[in-house]
Amino acid sequence: MANTFVFSGRLSRRSFLTAALAAGAGGVVVACSSGGSAPSAAATKPAAAAAPSAPQPVPTAVAPVTIGQGSKKLTIWHYYAQAQAQPLQQIVQDYGKVDPSLSFELTYTPGAQLLAKIQTAIAGNAVPDIVQTDLVWVPIMIDTQKTVVLDDYFKAEKFDITDFFDALLQYDQGPDNKYYAIPMDTNNIQLFYNKKLVSEAGLDFEKSPPQTWDDLTQAAVKLTDSSKRQWGLDLGAETTQGAQGALANRHMCMTWQTGSKYFDDKDGRPERGAPVFNQGGGVPAWQWNVDIIQKHKAVALQPPQNGFVTGLEGMWYNGPWAIPDAVRLIGNKFEMGVISYPGQTAELAGHSWSGGEHFQVFKGPNQDVSAKFIIWLTSVQNIERFAEQAAYIPTRKSVINSDGYKAWLDKNPLYKVYAQNMTKVHPRVPTPLFFDLTIAISNHLEEAIYQKSSVQDALNAAAQESLSIMKQKGYQP
Repeated sequence: MANTFVFSGRLSRRSFLTAALAAGAGGVVVACSSGGSAPSAAATKPAAAAAPSAPQPVPTAVAPVTIGQGSKKLTIWHYYAQAQAQPLQQIVQDYGKVDPSLSFELTYTPGAQLLAKIQTAIAGNAVPDIVQTDLVWVPIMIDTQKTVVLDDYFKAEKFDITDFFDALLQYDQGPDNKYYAIPMDTNNIQLFYNKKLVSEAGLDFEKSPPQTWDDLTQAAVKLTDSSKRQWGLDLGAETTQGAQGALANRHMCMTWQTGSKYFDDKDGRPERGAPVFNQGGGVPAWQWNVDIIQKHKAVALQPPQNGFVTGLEGMWYNGPWAIPDAVRLIGNKFEMGVISYPGQTAELAGHSWSGGEHFQVFKGPNQDVSAKFIIWLTSVQNIERFAEQAAYIPTRKSVINSDGYKAWLDKNPLYKVYAQNMTKVHPRVPTPLFFDLTIAISNHLEEAIYQKSSVQDALNAAAQESLSIMKQKGYQP
């Protein structure tokens, strides 16, 4: 019997992480895995959702796109904005050469609304054949017992699932260790910097980038100039308001940057067990976050509007989804660069959570042809094609290391650091409790930021509440 999990109006990862990252840029970037240049970020990417007690938003009506002439129609729901939807449509069009009997109906719904739409469809037994979701939604979908186990299809198609990065697959494997989804695109989070401000501060990140937290503190202090209202570093939201769960996501990365776990292993699989972030590296990780704000005054509690892109911030903690809009808004004001986010030691720099989108198939009369299609969709050729056309990071190790993708990176160097750090990504609570836990933890982390609690006490309280949530939801860590 599956654990009962009901989405209760909480922000999706794309919403709350986005709000966290966008807070420092005045809402410039509003998605956590949006490559390409969408016509209007605010209109096409998930926006910050309402508080848990608010009603679900009504999905925005967008006309479906029909592809192919086949008599059997497969329906696909997705939240890819235009810059990603167009490459997807072009790839889907090519499937007519594989199976001309099929046609496709692709329906777009904003990411902040899609999960609720899917769950409503499940309740009403009106699901699509195929759905593209955020990776943290996959365990929620598995828990419904409505999605298809793909292992037999992998064997039939000789599909090598081990070519995908393991951190991504942790979401796609259920408690039974069977696969229910396939990763299409991915990302992680590193550090943008303003080359002009860095140079003016007497620093040279190209020759000597900050590699440790101490290095980052020193650089951030040098880049801070209160007379100009200029801040050294933008870490995103320093509050849970409008960014539920974001603080926990940041703390995870910093904890991994100490070489520690956030949650313990369970049955040999990472980040599924009891909370351990209140011991080991989790404590100095959040203490550094508090100190860079309160002691060193190099991070704003309320970052300036459009801070980085207008030249008021030296560094910005962000992901590859933000690159197109950032470059466009910066214009000729300055040149930006990207470096690995420093670690507690240099060797641990670049460790991050994994993000991205995955495809799943719902049980039904079309499940066999649908499963075969998403296996084709996530082939080596199509993963590389989509990554280059949509400006995403590939989910396959063979593509990351291919000559073709390396050539694309040479032409698009801002993405290189993200591709290189895919070997250092981690899964973030790959269970149906992701939202419950990250929101609860963030509330306690906020107490430490505002010095209402010591870091140790805040983390102890967060760990205790996490265990209570697990027990309440019937989850055994």
